[in-house]
Amino acid sequence: MNAAVTVREALSGLVEFAALGGWQWAEPHGAAFSFMTGDPDDVCTVEDSGYVIRKHERGMVSRPVIRAARLADIEKFLSFRYGNAVRRGRGLPALWLADAPDAELGAEQNGFSASGTPADTRVSWTEPSGRQEVVLTYRSAGEWARYARFSAQEIRDSFLNPAGSPIFIPLSR
Repeated sequence: MNAAVTVREALSGLVEFAALGGWQWAEPHGAAFSFMTGDPDDVCTVEDSGYVIRKHERGMVSRPVIRAARLADIEKFLSFRYGNAVRRGRGLPALWLADAPDAELGAEQNGFSASGTPADTRVSWTEPSGRQEVVLTYRSAGEWARYARFSAQEIRDSFLNPAGSPIFIPLSR
């Protein structure tokens, strides 16, 4: 990211998208940014390993939900995380990822490998720019492997598309 571009500017598409689902941008002291709904809130800090999103819920201990070296991966994750809230706000049915097997710890599937523990799963894959990695929960790791190769804009566009295409499929009611 160019030093002259702020994080908010770099994430402007996500900021607008999240607002459609009730999430508001904030820049609290000690954090890179936050998306707030009142409860829960997602707070991003910058640490040695890159960006860390923690979910803050009233009365609960905050916990990391993703760690990533690249802001682009944080943007993809949050675009996916807020997508169905955006759809609810527009009166559209929830979407689901097409069925695919979850990544097994210690195995490689579709170019993604997962290692670690269920609470701290490291997902690695190769892109033209090189080897990439994020750390998520095991449940989120399986989802990540299904949408990580799409851009954040493609993820948001799919959630805004009434049919959910090209990435998602509607949930049966």
